[in-house]
Amino acid sequence: MVQQNCSAGGRILFSHSWLPPARMSKRTAVQAVTFTSPAAVASNSISTGYVRGVTAGLLGLVAGIAGVTGVAGVAFYILAHVISVLLLLQRMSWKPQLYLPSSSVASFLFAGVTDNVVMFIFFWTLAYTLVYVF
Repeated sequence: MVQQNCSAGGRILFSHSWLPPARMSKRTAVQAVTFTSPAAVASNSISTGYVRGVTAGLLGLVAGIAGVTGVAGVAFYILAHVISVLLLLQRMSWKPQLYLPSSSVASFLFAGVTDNVVMFIFFWTLAYTLVYVF
């Protein structure tokens, strides 16, 4: 039985037996081996990074236009990051390890927090300056 599932990180589930059918016992009847496509994993990693980056920029614009300042802006970023990651996880059926084999739900939640904070701050200060200073 061969089953291909390209939507789940390019995984291929291949069930086979190492013994000829006449010598198979119930314990060795089926063995499942999972192969993961490195190209699909790389594509998924790039896609999630892109979504997180664009989300951070757009949320920075929203925070700047709304006039959020100080610690409230940091809290806004953390809350918005958690919400966007939860939406991504929901899209992945709460199983990120199918799309990114080296990640769990917890590691997926905290990945990218520090990477995108610079983009958030840039768009936050840009929008705030354009709306309230000039």
